[in-house]
Amino acid sequence: MAAGCKSIRMQTKQQTHPSLGLDTDPGYDTTPALQSTTASLTKTSSRISSITNWNAWRPPELPSHLPFRPMIRIPARLEGNEWAMIRGSIDAELQRDPDSPVIVHTFNEPERIPLSVTDALHLWRTQILPLRRRSDGHQQNRVKLVSPACASDPQGSQWLDAFMAALALDDDDRPDILGLHFYTMPDQTAEQGLAAAQAYFEERRNRFAQLPVIISEVACTSRDPAVVDQFTRDLVRWQEDEEQE
Repeated sequence: MAAGCKSIRMQTKQQTHPSLGLDTDPGYDTTPALQSTTASLTKTSSRISSITNWNAWRPPELPSHLPFRPMIRIPARLEGNEWAMIRGSIDAELQRDPDSPVIVHTFNEPERIPLSVTDALHLWRTQILPLRRRSDGHQQNRVKLVSPACASDPQGSQWLDAFMAALALDDDDRPDILGLHFYTMPDQTAEQGLAAAQAYFEERRNRFAQLPVIISEVACTSRDPAVVDQFTRDLVRWQEDEEQE
């Protein structure tokens, strides 16, 4: 597993979805390491169990056995060709595996776009929630929506708290899964970064205890490769232990 910023997909022990995924990069053709990683994603040799990136379409080089989780990264993805590709990706996943949920990620750090909570709620209710009604004609309610994933700073937490509070009166409008991000401070040791990540994830999980969690971005921002490597390994180990409890 690469020690980079967006290579891990994890969730808390409440989450029933697979524990690791790969975040692919648009620069596939010019990134030999990514090509090598993709080539290794066989059913028997890889623990990667899903694919997510910032895009609306499934990367064509990905093996067919891996589910793709499209992302409505910004409001512009709800218009024109991007919106058609989002819906097309969902329909393709519904057909690809008739027994599994289709997970859709929504706004990526909306507080930094910036996207107001009011505008996000309008788009959520008018365009994103109706995606749940898409079906392959067999099982209903297979499309699962991930909340907007905010940064792990006070601004991000305040945005997510306000968004979730506005949906609290109608459980049918709430996300199916809570999306979270976390980045360490550059001067933190691996131990300090791990402690900060654990505290943040526990606080968010406790606040929204009824929801499973997907951590869609997490990284150590230290410039010391040894610190990055230790943080990444320790965090993965901690999450795996949490899932087994």
